Amino acid sequence: MADIIDRSTHRELIDLQRAVNAAFAALDGHARDVGKPGIEWTEEEKAESERLRGVVQEAVVEKNRALEESGLPAEHGAFQASQALKDAAKSESEGSAGE
Repeated sequence: MADIIDRSTHRELIDLQRAVNAAFAALDGHARDVGKPGIEWTEEEKAESERLRGVVQEAVVEKNRALEESGLPAEHGAFQASQALKDAAKSESEGSAGE
C-alpha cells in the first residue's frame, strides 16, 4: 500500500488527511475536556461540539473530493487508496512528533 501514495506527488492529499486527523482530535479533545456524558453538557459545550463536528465534516468532504479527483480510488480501489493515505499521513505525523 505504501507505493500508492507518493509523498511529493500527493502532498496535498496527505495535508488534507492530516487536517481530518487534527479535526477529529480536536473533537475528541473537547469531549475529554468536558469530562462528563453528553447528556449533561451545557448549551455552550454542546454548541462547541457541533461546531467541531462541522469542521470534521468539512475536512472529510474536502479530502474525499481531492482523493477522488486524484484518480487513486479508480486505479487502486477506494479502500486501498484511503488506507494508504491514512497510513502516509500517520507516518508523517509520527515522524514529525519525534523531531
